[in-house]
Amino acid sequence: MQVSEIAGDITKDIYTDYFARCSGSESLMLYIEDRERGRMMTEVFRLLLEEDLQTQFGYLCFETKTHVAYGVEPEMYDNLFAAVANTVKQALGPMWSAEIDKAWKNRISALGQAIRSASAVHA
Repeated sequence: MQVSEIAGDITKDIYTDYFARCSGSESLMLYIEDRERGRMMTEVFRLLLEEDLQTQFGYLCFETKTHVAYGVEPEMYDNLFAAVANTVKQALGPMWSAEIDKAWKNRISALGQAIRSASAVHA
């Protein structure tokens, strides 16, 4: 079952969690409209579902280079991914299992590493 079927659009909940976790992130996104935040979240979900993150290396290099110009630090991504996982976990409630938790942790770790590698290209 999809989270959206249970909880609807969780984008605002994700950002609320993210801003609570990540000092300074809310001020960086202060002037970003909900539509753009939704687009950004679509990209996060796309990357979380991407089978081969190596195919996304060029995209991640571009995105991290662009985000650095706005003051985004690599650890901010980790906080965002943790907020996504936590929001999904809250939405799933008792359907969240140890197996799902492990899969999310592995995926977030892999995506975080891919982003750090991409960030290092232009550091």
